[in-house]
Amino acid sequence: MVPVRKHTQLAPVNRFDKKEIDRQVARVAKTPLLCNQLDMIPDAIMILNEKHQIVFANRAAASLLNVLKHSDLYGMRPGEALGCVHANESEHGCGTTMFCRTCGAVKSILTAFQGTRSVEECHVKANHRHLSYDFRVTTSPYFFDDEHFVMLVLNDISNEKRREVLERTFFHDVNNTLQVLLSTAEIMPPHATTHENELAQVINTGIRMLANEVKSQQSLLLAEDGGLALELQQLGSKKTLSEIISLYSHYDCAQKKKIEIDDQTVDAVFISDKIQFSRVIGNMLKNAMEASSHPNIVTVGCKKPSDGQILFWVHNEQHMAQKIKDQVFNRSFSTKGTGRGVGTYSIKLLGEVYLGGKVSFTSTPEAGTTFFIELPVAGPPRA
Repeated sequence: MVPVRKHTQLAPVNRFDKKEIDRQVARVAKTPLLCNQLDMIPDAIMILNEKHQIVFANRAAASLLNVLKHSDLYGMRPGEALGCVHANESEHGCGTTMFCRTCGAVKSILTAFQGTRSVEECHVKANHRHLSYDFRVTTSPYFFDDEHFVMLVLNDISNEKRREVLERTFFHDVNNTLQVLLSTAEIMPPHATTHENELAQVINTGIRMLANEVKSQQSLLLAEDGGLALELQQLGSKKTLSEIISLYSHYDCAQKKKIEIDDQTVDAVFISDKIQFSRVIGNMLKNAMEASSHPNIVTVGCKKPSDGQILFWVHNEQHMAQKIKDQVFNRSFSTKGTGRGVGTYSIKLLGEVYLGGKVSFTSTPEAGTTFFIELPVAGPPRA
């Protein structure tokens, strides 16, 4: 038997009786257009009265809560309907236990009853079927004439949360392993023969390329989630471009291709995140090399169009058809087959959202294709 604990009074202690619940349920049911529309939405939706009791649940909510009759839910609070293991830790139920102080659903409901739309995350461990849920909880004030209700939407993000944990673990473990390999490769003594030294260099380069690809994927995922942190530093344009070319010239797409730095390239100092800047230029390079054929030359350049800006570009001699130009920055669009298409998308995302620049391109049969990124010399504006 679960011991009864002192309640926190986050949610109301008292409740409406069955007669009042039936009246409220009937009142909501008198708006069939609303009910039919909510039934069409795939997320679980409930309408709660001022005592946090359910007076409406759409089909998705009934399915989530595994009930055949919606009426079985009326009068319950969300945690009780979900079978939360903490719902009975107080004699007053869901929303009044010690655990409820940190519950995202309770916080969101209270905020909505104060007149403000709210979005929180909530983890529920259910005592039936031994299930655990992760929800994104969205609540909004809702009125029937002068009567105050809250509309609650539960979006199941359990798979999203599991993916985040797996990704963090994967990238952490892989990066640690790669750092060990990189460190070992860098301190390896010279070999006895030239051939052995060449093989060691190939291994060293391969590890660096693999580490670059892993970090690139990690950066993209963090950028999409809004969690990418920049490390700004002073960079030299020519040196940084040379380092990027040195790394990417070992990729398969660079075989039998020639990469040159434009003769008119300026050697200027600018502030940026070296890793993310290298990702942007590197992806431009890869796209250019994949589009080129021997003996085409891929050209990289830099100039300062104004005192406060610095412009980088990557050019290849091929041009894109209009249907490709129309979709070039769309996520998952690619001319290279299924499972590709994040290269140009990441150029736009990293270059504009994080580095504070402007990404663009031109492509004509006469001039070929050039991708540009114009950056503030002083670095991205502070958020």
